[in-house]
Amino acid sequence: QPDTTRLNTLTELIFYYKDIDPAKGIETAKEALQLATLLHDEKRLASVYNYTALNYTTQGNDTTALEFFNKCLAIRKQANDENGIAVVKHNMGISHFNLANYPLALKYQREAFDTFKKIDNSAGMASSLNSMGIVFLYLSDYPKALDHYFQALHIYEKTGDEAKKGSAFTNIGL
Repeated sequence: QPDTTRLNTLTELIFYYKDIDPAKGIETAKEALQLATLLHDEKRLASVYNYTALNYTTQGNDTTALEFFNKCLAIRKQANDENGIAVVKHNMGISHFNLANYPLALKYQREAFDTFKKIDNSAGMASSLNSMGIVFLYLSDYPKALDHYFQALHIYEKTGDEAKKGSAFTNIGL
């Protein structure tokens, strides 16, 4: 099924372009959106929306990113995809942080954390804790920032993620 194979390839390209050429990622997403719609592939459509949003975030266009995150979230909710819901809420929290909307950033990170905890996703829990720590750092609430960083560090130590441990130590230092 070449159309499905093409859709999968385009979807992965959108994700990888976010780090090297987000404009190309957004352009690639247009074709992927058409193909996912044509194939009625809701799961892949949600991924295309999420990855498109990440490309907009890389460009600094978090307002547009949030539009795509919301489209993704609607599909993830309809599919009862708890991990997918948590991931997109985490991403939405980052976009709200970038827009300096710290209350909404914390709201989405807390919701993501609660879902990650419910489904026992340690990596997701630690990412949300770390992101909340960053928000508290920007709010100059250093005790709360440290608490969240140390909680994230504890998870990274349990999972043996050395790179993320280093990141947690850096944040604690800040």
